Amino acid sequence: MENCTGIKPIDEDVDETAADPLETIARQYFHLPCSVMTQNHGRMTLLERLIADYRPDCIVDLVWQGCLTYDVESYFVRQLAEAKALPYLKIVTDYSPSDAARIAVRVEALLETAKERRR
Repeated sequence: MENCTGIKPIDEDVDETAADPLETIARQYFHLPCSVMTQNHGRMTLLERLIADYRPDCIVDLVWQGCLTYDVESYFVRQLAEAKALPYLKIVTDYSPSDAARIAVRVEALLETAKERRR
C-alpha cells in the first residue's frame, strides 16, 4: 500500500539523535516521494524497490477521486507495471459504497489475469 498513509511515511527512519528533532521530522516529510512534489522521481524509485522486495503478482493503482496528482502519476505507474510485465489496474474511487461492486468485479478480473500469468 504505497500511498500517503501507507508505507511511504514509515519507509525511512527519522534520525532520533539529531540536534533539532523538529527540523529533522520536517526534512523527512519533505523527502517523502509524494505526488504533490514536482518532479517526483522518488515515487517510481520506491515502487521499483517495493516490486523487487515483495515480488507482487500485479499492481493496483488506487487513486482517490480528489487526488489529481496521483491520477496524473498513474501514467508513470502503468508504464512501470508494463516494464515489469505486471498486470495493472487503476481504480479511481471516492471510497463510497456505491462503487464497491464494480471495483470487486474489476479486482477479480485482475487476479484472474495475474493467476493465468503465473501458469
